[in-house]
Amino acid sequence: MTISAKILADSISVLGQRITTFELEYPRYIHSELMTFRLASKNSSSSRALPIQTANNLIRNNTAMPSHWGKAQKGMQADEECVNYLERQELMLSDDGNPILNIDGTFVTYTKHISRENLWLEARDAALEYADIFKDLGYHKQIINRLTEPYSHIKVCLTATDFGNWFWLRNDKAAQPEIMYLAQAMLRELESSLPKVLATGSWHLPYYNNGIWEPKNVADAVCTNEQLIDGIIPEDVFDSHGVSLNDALMISASCCAQTSYRKTDDSLEKSKDIYNKLVGMDPPHFSPFEHQATPMDNSFNFNNVGVTHLDRYGNYWSGNFKKWIQYRQLLMNNLNIYAMTSTKTRSD
Repeated sequence: MTISAKILADSISVLGQRITTFELEYPRYIHSELMTFRLASKNSSSSRALPIQTANNLIRNNTAMPSHWGKAQKGMQADEECVNYLERQELMLSDDGNPILNIDGTFVTYTKHISRENLWLEARDAALEYADIFKDLGYHKQIINRLTEPYSHIKVCLTATDFGNWFWLRNDKAAQPEIMYLAQAMLRELESSLPKVLATGSWHLPYYNNGIWEPKNVADAVCTNEQLIDGIIPEDVFDSHGVSLNDALMISASCCAQTSYRKTDDSLEKSKDIYNKLVGMDPPHFSPFEHQATPMDNSFNFNNVGVTHLDRYGNYWSGNFKKWIQYRQLLMNNLNIYAMTSTKTRSD
């Protein structure tokens, strides 16, 4: 079983506000607990996206199972581990695989002790067997892959500017052990990482160039920041690698979106294709555009496109990011998504 966390991008603004993007992997059965972390933006691998055989092979090679086998007791937490096993009568077989008979013609049997781990794997195999049956009957993967979800892992791209409540709640013995171990893995990574200081005009971009895009020179940074006040993404400003901000944003967003099917192709051609599909859908899919962000400074206020609200402590926010402008908010403004949603009618 895998519970892992690695940092894809780690940045801090001149105002001292940190933003961090993780790539996580953990048992899918705790995913609902991570989804309660509402300050985080998330993209995750999808049961609907993975081919059936691919999903089943991943499960066979790396089965998700409990890391703490709690003993039955009242309440939500299990303190003591259960070590009980199943006793089952099995046929005694000869070297050639045939059942051995007693003198009276009955089968020779023995008592087999089946561990909790092997019982879990038997349940997994049963789910995989029924998945194959549904596959042979012609059912779609969005149905079939649900049968095996309890034994699968999920890959998640997650970005946030504030992890305080997450660690307070989940790095605690009252949490389910697997989610606690995940929180601890994230905390270790966060404490050992040195965030990159980004000025306004630079961008936090997971999956692109070590997680950052910076204008090649100061004049470009000023130009970029001035255009961002109006929500404009400049197409004629480049970094030291010769990549425009617009293209770098596409690469980052497309790779975040590719988390759905656990692959990462960061080519510009692939990025433009995915970008056009995401914004061209009806309705558009904006979640992959939530992980990219540019820092605010003291000049930012409601005159800046992308600023969405002010909290009671005087902090400006952009969506779920504090003191960072989220790419999604700029993109939605430029596409006039609010007008699109207000005019669209539905049959239901």
